[in-house]
Amino acid sequence: MVDIYSLLKGKSTSCGCTMCRPKGGKVKSGQQYGYWTVLKADVQKRKSLCRCVCGIEKMVGNQSLTSGHSKSCGCRRAEAQTTAQLRGKQKGQRIMDCIHSHGLTAAYIDRKTNKNSGTGITGVSRFKNGAYRAYITVGRKQIHLGSYAKLDDAITARKGAEEKYFRPLEEKVKKIKREELK
Repeated sequence: MVDIYSLLKGKSTSCGCTMCRPKGGKVKSGQQYGYWTVLKADVQKRKSLCRCVCGIEKMVGNQSLTSGHSKSCGCRRAEAQTTAQLRGKQKGQRIMDCIHSHGLTAAYIDRKTNKNSGTGITGVSRFKNGAYRAYITVGRKQIHLGSYAKLDDAITARKGAEEKYFRPLEEKVKKIKREELK
């Protein structure tokens, strides 16, 4: 429903369908947008049949072509990355795969505190009665370390548990990294 005032003053000139048309002109056959060449433009469906420089033909939205969001079928992404970047990613991925194959993760000690933490300390929560609870999660299992009247006692218990449970795992991860980087 359109307001009569908008029609009389010329503020509303259509039902709104012109807003869906591509900005930046009409797409025509033979035009090039990035690596795409338009073979057949379909203004009604707002899509065009395009051929990439690698030979792949695909229907691409006219809006994507004119705005520059679609420049190729994806075959040119590798051009943006240097071989050094690719080698670095492969090495990092190889190290992470090796760590995961041993059932480990890369970060154990000094984990980031959860934003919902009431105490601001990882592995320490507060009961409604004011006591503090220390716990640690190892291998997806939570281990209760005890209840304490003072926050400092709960923090000490948590740090001790990190040394007991996480230090050996951290050493294994460091060893794997050293071996893989050779």
